[in-house]
Amino acid sequence: MEQADFRAASYWMTTRDYLPGPPLADDLEVDVAIIGGGFTGLSAAHHLKLAEPGLRVALLEGEVIGFGASGRNGGFNMTLFGLTLSITALRFGKSQAREAHRYMELAVDTTRDLIASLGIDCDYEHPEVFFVNRRTIPWPPEPIRSLAAAAIRGYMRWEDKRFDPAT
Repeated sequence: MEQADFRAASYWMTTRDYLPGPPLADDLEVDVAIIGGGFTGLSAAHHLKLAEPGLRVALLEGEVIGFGASGRNGGFNMTLFGLTLSITALRFGKSQAREAHRYMELAVDTTRDLIASLGIDCDYEHPEVFFVNRRTIPWPPEPIRSLAAAAIRGYMRWEDKRFDPAT
């Protein structure tokens, strides 16, 4: 696919100049070959080299870096993955849902930390997300004032009377 074609499909390709590397011309002998230059492939290559600097790592991408879903996403870095936490708990149990949620929090924090430590210029923002389920907030407004105060303090991950991943 021509780069011009990809630029039309990816907002991110329109924000910076990108010159793909040359195609692989010969056989390559490596310790680890990573197929795919999206978030997962790039992260795997980066972390492998950090853990073992002498490791010979090749990252192979058939199109351009970020060609797949990594290049066509909305740029959100959050703990949502398609199922609500309560549906995940019903399907897999509270313990596994809690573990998945904590893992997603770690993924968000790791992305933020990588961007900072590598000095990546990407206009990254890390605002907290405030979720409210109107069926779980009783009236009068005191519980709402408590939730708002927690959000103003800058840290609120989840509020659900039926399922709290922090417990």
